[in-house]
Amino acid sequence: LVFNEKKWDTERAVHLEGEAYFNIKKGSPFIIHTPNGTVTVLGTDFNVRSWGDVLAVECFSGKVKVANTKEETILEQNQGVNFVAGKMDPILSIKHDEPNWGRNISKFNNEKLNVVFAEMSRQFDVNIEAPQFDQRFSGIFNQSDIKIALMQVCKPMGLSYDINPSNNSV
Repeated sequence: LVFNEKKWDTERAVHLEGEAYFNIKKGSPFIIHTPNGTVTVLGTDFNVRSWGDVLAVECFSGKVKVANTKEETILEQNQGVNFVAGKMDPILSIKHDEPNWGRNISKFNNEKLNVVFAEMSRQFDVNIEAPQFDQRFSGIFNQSDIKIALMQVCKPMGLSYDINPSNNSV
C-alpha cells in the first residue's frame, strides 16, 4: 500500500497490490488504484483484493464504484464483483459482513489455479511447486491447516500432491 502523505488532506489516493480491508471516514474522495482497476469510495467499508489478473471487491456497507479501462459498476451493501483478466463477472450477493480472511478463509471465484497456490504458499509459508495450469478455481480453503487447504483445492480439481516437511514444500 503506497500513498502520498503530503497530499493526503486533499487527495486520499492509495496504490494497492495485494489485499486490504477499508473502513473510510467522510472527507475528500478516497480512491484505490490497483494494477487491475480503480475503486472509488462513495462512503463505506469494503475489501479489495488485486492479485494476478483479478480485482475482487466486496462491499459491506455504503457504496463503492469499481472500474477498469473498459467497464465499471457501483456496488451496494452485500454485493461483490470480480474483474478477471479485465472482464467484469456478474455482481455477486455476499452474506458475510467482514472479509473472508478475517475468518481464516481464502475464497476464490474463477481465478487461475496458480494464483490460488500462490496465496496458499503465502498463508502457510511453504514452497508450492506446480506447473502452470490453465484451469480456474472457484471455492475456498481454510487458512488454519495446510492439509485441509490442499484437500479443499486439489480434490475438486482432480490433482494429487505430496507434502515434504523436510524442506517445507508441496
